Amino acid sequence: MAHFSLQTWDPATSASETAQGTLAVKAAKSAGVQHLVWSTLPNCKEISGGKYEVIHFTGKTLVDVEVKAAAFPYHTFVEPPMYFQNFLGIMAPQPLGDGQAGRFQ
Repeated sequence: MAHFSLQTWDPATSASETAQGTLAVKAAKSAGVQHLVWSTLPNCKEISGGKYEVIHFTGKTLVDVEVKAAAFPYHTFVEPPMYFQNFLGIMAPQPLGDGQAGRFQ
């Protein structure tokens, strides 16, 4: 079994995420991996009918196609909605000017 996840947040490098993911899928297939676990995200552009483009989601979605095409005996897509530790740093809820806390500004 092999598991991989790519984390690219910079729109300038999102194309490399798809290329890296594709190479990883090919390497896993060449190595004889029987079960590939790929951490992906939903295709926002497709779901929204083209209204929203979330680059770091799309890059992962393009790799989904490669995983399916590689025809591993088994593959699993994991779609974590968000990691809770994100709320401990820059994405933590902030107090609002009206004294309420716990909401995003």
